[in-house]
Amino acid sequence: MQQPDFDDPFEPVTSLFATTASSSGSDFPGQRSGMSEPMSTGEDMSRSQEEHFLNLFWQSYHITIPILNEKEFREYYNSLWTNAFSPFEAKRKPSALVDSILALCVQYGTTFVINDKANADIEGDNMSFAGRGLHRRSQKLLSSEYEAPTISTLQCLIYSALYLSNASMLDIGHRTLAVAIGIAHALALHHEAIDNSSAAQSSLRRRIWWTLFLLDSKACLELGRPYLIDASDMTCDLPSGDLSEATDSGSSLSLAFADINWLAFHTQCIKLIVTVRSIHTGFYEKCSEASAAYKRTDLYDNFDLLESCADHLLRSMKGLQDWVRNVPIALKNSRKGTGEPFSTARSAIEFDPYVPLWLQRQRLLLELLYHNLTMSLHRPFIRFPSSSIAAFQKSMDHGVSCLSHAIITTSILHQVLNEGDSLNGWQQAYQSQWDAALSILGFGLAHPVCPHSPSARRAIHTAIANFDTLAANNCSIATSAGAVMRSLLDKIDRFASGFRDKVTQSEHSSPSFQSGPPPRKSPVNSPPVPQHLQASPRNQALQLAPSQIPYSWVQDRPATSDSTSMSSQSLGSLNNLSAPAASDPTDFSLDMFGTLGETALLPYQDLGPSDFEMWSNWGQAAQEHNHASKTFWNKDGR
Repeated sequence: MQQPDFDDPFEPVTSLFATTASSSGSDFPGQRSGMSEPMSTGEDMSRSQEEHFLNLFWQSYHITIPILNEKEFREYYNSLWTNAFSPFEAKRKPSALVDSILALCVQYGTTFVINDKANADIEGDNMSFAGRGLHRRSQKLLSSEYEAPTISTLQCLIYSALYLSNASMLDIGHRTLAVAIGIAHALALHHEAIDNSSAAQSSLRRRIWWTLFLLDSKACLELGRPYLIDASDMTCDLPSGDLSEATDSGSSLSLAFADINWLAFHTQCIKLIVTVRSIHTGFYEKCSEASAAYKRTDLYDNFDLLESCADHLLRSMKGLQDWVRNVPIALKNSRKGTGEPFSTARSAIEFDPYVPLWLQRQRLLLELLYHNLTMSLHRPFIRFPSSSIAAFQKSMDHGVSCLSHAIITTSILHQVLNEGDSLNGWQQAYQSQWDAALSILGFGLAHPVCPHSPSARRAIHTAIANFDTLAANNCSIATSAGAVMRSLLDKIDRFASGFRDKVTQSEHSSPSFQSGPPPRKSPVNSPPVPQHLQASPRNQALQLAPSQIPYSWVQDRPATSDSTSMSSQSLGSLNNLSAPAASDPTDFSLDMFGTLGETALLPYQDLGPSDFEMWSNWGQAAQEHNHASKTFWNKDGR
């Protein structure tokens, strides 16, 4: 996947290896190059301004990515400010760690700025890129750390990867994460510490390593890539998340609430991703074994093969049910009526006004993560219907389950965005909605006329409303997403309408009491199939990718020996459709639907020429969007 072109692009992490400096043994990055004055980047802020953004950090990213000792960081931050007669004359010493955290906080906090002309010059009126000067400066300071990295080097890289992912720079963010994982291996974080480290230091090492494991697993599921971390080469214990660990973290948050503390969320996220990754890996292995047994490479061409894989996945989902049962009650959102937490029952969440903000956010983010990952496991079985629906009953059940998780995700976000402020400014809210919307659209394309179609249609309208709300809260990328959803919904409606018209015409033209199947239309009277559809690459392999997301059709996914190909008949890889890049509100490609349109026609070849024309127009829409955004998502740059 190619990244959008920017007038002032981010500097790739790999280029930072070109310049290094001698080390002085500092425990924190950015102070080994002998610099004594802050770099001039136009991002210098007063201490009060910096502390304003840092205060946002402790209630946002720190409670979800707990890789920092708050007490030690505050002491370190205070030591960076030189003595001066006036606070306006004080200058902070350069620090890559502080700059990387500030960049993330500015990116998050700028979404709260009123979107008017007075603030239109903030990073080109694109809030996702706010703070990129700080981010760039932190990377330059960090370049001297790679020869002798420390724990703080890892912290900087993790925050940098988060910043880039929030800015839709997924490839660069993943490469940054790869650098961090390499350094973590060099520091032996994947093994338990064997030195005389204190309990607090050992706990911090574990949380950093498992955070890398969590981010790597999520990114690879989203992008359809092999995992960078080999789970079989790990001896690092899971973070306990108990009260003693919370006490050692130096946090100013309340240490405990009910039966949990603020670190319990992180521990539960790790357990969830471990479970999902195990199911995902086992599913791939089953597909490979089944394909070898049947001597087939396309799961969708064999009923028994596809149903065998669907049955295996169904039995594997028990691991997720066990995880749900073991989640502490204090981390579960109560539902109104008889709805259960983490269920797909469409009952509203019952908010507790006495719960602290950090716990409200953790509850919501944990449930959204659960639905997102579960949805990604079911999604490969969203497929265009065959002539024998009964033969694919288990596969169809997985598709319906994917739709159910997508609908409840959309419903939760709609309630949260309209009734509270817990997720305002959170990029994960947009990412969860985008991924859910793609799943709903995929189901609507595959099943335009079925009992679940009305629910899917209503959910698409709700998703559009959510994108509008996010756009009103300065999430500029949501503006493009809403426009895309409206365009695709209109095309789904047109196709469903054409389908109903054909059914009505067939009823009027067929004998009322004819027994047996209706006669086949003669070739002379049948609508001609366009030449380009006759040569449609129906059997062209598309690698199975039951992953999240959001994000892009994986053009550069490496082939692996145990990977199983799936026909382009499947919509399972809709999760890999890239979200519109944040650099341009119109930046989005629909080119994939040119291929989907051709494939979708195969089960409906008795439809009229107008239906063929409608599906073929998806490719034209892609060209228009690509021309407007100058973004290329295909290898050949179409």
